[in-house]
Amino acid sequence: MKTDNSGKASACAVDNMVNSAAEKSTTPPDEWIVISNGALNLALPIGQLVMINEREKVMVRKGLVITIAGQRRLPAYCLSDDLQVQPPPSSPLRYCVVFAEENGEPQWGLLCDRVRRSAPQQSPPRTLPMLIRHPDSPINGVMIETATDATQTWIFTTTAQAVTHYLERSLRNESPNRPVDMAC
Repeated sequence: MKTDNSGKASACAVDNMVNSAAEKSTTPPDEWIVISNGALNLALPIGQLVMINEREKVMVRKGLVITIAGQRRLPAYCLSDDLQVQPPPSSPLRYCVVFAEENGEPQWGLLCDRVRRSAPQQSPPRTLPMLIRHPDSPINGVMIETATDATQTWIFTTTAQAVTHYLERSLRNESPNRPVDMAC
């Protein structure tokens, strides 16, 4: 994704990602949209992407973070590095990525500072064995990308449905408000 001097993604690059995500029927199910916020790298199937809003379409009303998806206002959430729902940072994040479950209706958005597409041929996702999965975590796998300088980036995979259930439990305080150990 190309950026200008401020580090902001060009509108054309974002539009291209959204347009190609809209072609859900032709997109292979193993393509991912990776959203990053701090050290957290979270990947969801690109077919579940509805749109990418820039920060101008994110607002705070009565303490709730809201984003616009067509004619609908949707809740938007910010996840910490250890997957805790947290208030948005004082400095605005660049994007709100809106996802949908199987019905195709936008459900919610995740605030992030980077968005990109990942090709699984570079790093196919590895499913986490049930034995080491955290019971409250939406994480079901990991992709490890290795840069040319041998630096590794861990990208945790999930689905819109798993994140929806996770957010619902977190907001209802059904699971203890404890961080998810990303080392499993």
